[in-house]
Amino acid sequence: MQPTILIAAGHYFHGDEAVSHRVLSLLGSQPGVSMHDVLQWTGELAPKIAGATEVVFVNSHPELGEPWMEELDSRSPAGRIVDSARQQFQFRGRAYLCHVPGLEFNHGVIGLTSYAETRARQAAGLVRKFLGVATAA
Repeated sequence: MQPTILIAAGHYFHGDEAVSHRVLSLLGSQPGVSMHDVLQWTGELAPKIAGATEVVFVNSHPELGEPWMEELDSRSPAGRIVDSARQQFQFRGRAYLCHVPGLEFNHGVIGLTSYAETRARQAAGLVRKFLGVATAA
């Protein structure tokens, strides 16, 4: 059982869609935190989050601006996974969604834009703060 699970979703060949994976790589290993990189959110994640006290889904977002976190609701795909974990696997924790803005989301584009890299670094700081982890020097 991990107190917190971070799940990054996004395709590596769709440009800035992979920014969520970059956020996890910037965070590195954290005590009490389990990290998962996936291409998309599927129901197979529900049993993985069942024993957690908190789950944070990290996702790219086409809206420009600063990264932000919000409590997850059941209208999103990630929210439906959490609902499934609650109903089928007794997940009782809190769930959040961390949005990381990007610019380029076209098929066949490999690598992040400098804009997305900057936002990934900001999002990693936001998640560190959420986790109560000191910022790396």
